[in-house]
Amino acid sequence: MNDLYKYNLITYHWTKINCEGRGPIPSKRYFHNAVNFTSTSILIIGGYNGVVRLNDIYAFDTEKEQWSIIKSEGEQIEGRSSFVAGCWRGHYCFPQ
Repeated sequence: MNDLYKYNLITYHWTKINCEGRGPIPSKRYFHNAVNFTSTSILIIGGYNGVVRLNDIYAFDTEKEQWSIIKSEGEQIEGRSSFVAGCWRGHYCFPQ
């Protein structure tokens, strides 16, 4: 499954977000991490696709309802899944 939904906390209603044609959609995965990075963006990193642990990073713009790939520079992290992470002062932090 590669679906994305939003939940309205006032009406208690789920709505499926149609992301087709709205940027590069992340590959199917589970055990990834997702955090609210800014007031209008959610980051997902890593996860497991059933074969390998992933190390890619995607951002979802909650206003435009579209995905983008976040390119990283420098030393690359190993693929990871089932981990805890958070945002702190503009940084995405997780244990090695």
